Amino acid sequence: MATQLRAIPAQDPLAADFEVELVVGRMGIDAEAWLSPAHFFVESEMTLREVVTGRRIGRGKVTEREAVAPLLLVDARVGATGSQAANDILTAAGLSTLTTPEMVRVLEALADFAADRTLERFRRGLEAGRR
Repeated sequence: MATQLRAIPAQDPLAADFEVELVVGRMGIDAEAWLSPAHFFVESEMTLREVVTGRRIGRGKVTEREAVAPLLLVDARVGATGSQAANDILTAAGLSTLTTPEMVRVLEALADFAADRTLERFRRGLEAGRR
């Protein structure tokens, strides 16, 4: 997160100048039909605070929705082939073939991806607010 905000992470959290608080309201995977593309969604609220004073510097709600691409799953070391993927997008049917450990890795990879996207959108909003 610090890289996205162009900051240097503090070795000691109490020595940090700012903190980012991310509260996830909802997140999950949905698909309109069995062979339709599966989408990962997250609805969250992010707040940037000054550590010493607790003063809120920025706050915003962020909603992201992204098709689950097999390429994203490479990071989770899970592959999709044949009817599991449609137009480079993983289908609900493809997700149903995953083992429990594979699904855990997929959800972790998607959560990391969503957190990165959420923080990037928040950063852009902060920059726009400063103009």
